[in-house]
Amino acid sequence: MDNLLILLIAGGLGGLIGALIGNTRHRQGAGCALGFFFGPIGWIIVLLLPAGPAPVKTNARPVVPASAYGLSADTVAKKKAQERAWKNAQSE
Repeated sequence: MDNLLILLIAGGLGGLIGALIGNTRHRQGAGCALGFFFGPIGWIIVLLLPAGPAPVKTNARPVVPASAYGLSADTVAKKKAQERAWKNAQSE
């Protein structure tokens, strides 16, 4: 039982380090798996793998219909006009 616990702790630590190394190469899952099963050899393999595709970052906010907030179209139009006026006043 003690040997199994030591093996799982060592594998978990190797997987954590492998995930950290893989994160720099955009291959966090592969780094974790290779680090868990192969330890330092897996870390080297992750470093030798080609870099994965970079994640796409967007600043888009989800569009929620005004009716979800119980607002009428007229209220939304007034609110947008107020926001535009505020932005214009701030930029001047």
